Amino acid sequence: MLRGLNTRLDFAKAKLLLSIYGGDEDGVNDEMYAALATAESDGFHDGIAGRDMPALYRDEQPLAFFWEKGQTAGIEHQIMSDCPQCQDRDVLICPVHG
Repeated sequence: MLRGLNTRLDFAKAKLLLSIYGGDEDGVNDEMYAALATAESDGFHDGIAGRDMPALYRDEQPLAFFWEKGQTAGIEHQIMSDCPQCQDRDVLICPVHG
């Protein structure tokens, strides 16, 4: 399956519902939040795995923004997971990563 397809469809549905109903009519904002949270989670896991942004996120600025936010967090997580000072239980604060 094409990476990001379900999230892109959920995002499009939420955009359509927002344009019709506006505001938080019957949880419309929740649907938008869920699509953006999924994009961020995808970015986190893609950052760890070293994958690029799904093509379906690139032309939707909110999806791209949240994916990049997640990617940054995933890369930082991976770097700190590999850092001996961060993983040393005797070191209170890593001198490299704070």
